[in-house]
Amino acid sequence: MEIEGTTFGTITIDGKTYEHDVIIRLSGEVVKREKEAVEEVLRHLARALERRSEVRLRERMRAAHSRGRPNGQCASIAGG
Repeated sequence: MEIEGTTFGTITIDGKTYEHDVIIRLSGEVVKREKEAVEEVLRHLARALERRSEVRLRERMRAAHSRGRPNGQCASIAGG
């Protein structure tokens, strides 16, 4: 499999020119990229990253609590 060239809006793979986005599978098969499928993957990734941030915040709060604070009070402010 050889990507022979690209221009704005096209890609040439093994002598065949495609005028749309493509996915090259591990088997070497070239298929049209479906926009909806990619958008679903991006939504899933965004949700996973959001959950990961929430888990990290909870872990930081637990760690701060376990170190102990005067009068049992603990405040945690996190950004980004």
